[in-house]
Amino acid sequence: MRVVLSVFLLFLPVLLSGCSDPPPDRSRVVPVNAPTHADAQGPSFADWHDRPERLLTPALAARIAQRPIEEAEIRTLGDALRYRWPSSRTRQYAGMKIPKKDVIGLSGLRSGVTLDSFHARFFAEVTDEQRRALDDQIRIQAAKRGLDAGQTAMTRGLAESLLEKDPVEAVPDLGDAAAWSLGKHGQNLYLLHNGSLLTIEVDLSDDADRNRTVAVALARELLARL
Repeated sequence: MRVVLSVFLLFLPVLLSGCSDPPPDRSRVVPVNAPTHADAQGPSFADWHDRPERLLTPALAARIAQRPIEEAEIRTLGDALRYRWPSSRTRQYAGMKIPKKDVIGLSGLRSGVTLDSFHARFFAEVTDEQRRALDDQIRIQAAKRGLDAGQTAMTRGLAESLLEKDPVEAVPDLGDAAAWSLGKHGQNLYLLHNGSLLTIEVDLSDDADRNRTVAVALARELLARL
């Protein structure tokens, strides 16, 4: 498995380089005066990377979530912050139903993010050229490393998993650009502002539209705090 991972990391840049594709069409992101360069000036989420709990305070989280502040369970890890509350909801795990928490959180704070890179990550479709380049690298590295058919297939599976994107939709008139994603492991709003990217997690309901509405409302509150 270690050999497979090392080979996978060798050709990972092929996925990230875009294979010299032309600049993406940013119209699908619905930008609002967004900077196209990475060194954007002005307040950004990067200013809060070491204190996310002061950007999303317990009081703000409880108000947006409409949950009691005294019942909030607060978890932090690096720049990741999550507020969790008990709920009556459940989820499936290993064939069993287990309790599911209501969650609001922040994570994934990045700086130096351009509008083009935002679009490429969330909206651009993987091209045939990228798939061919990826397959070429798999074959080249597998031959160099002496991978057998099973190891090569595992490497190809890892690579193809990165090509799959969660369903995503643009959110207009929010920051410089915003994308709402219905992922396999959560519902997230990705918000770009002044070259900084912030992930807002909202899982308060089994109704995705309600979670989206809450996430957008929270994003506006956070932007107002910058």
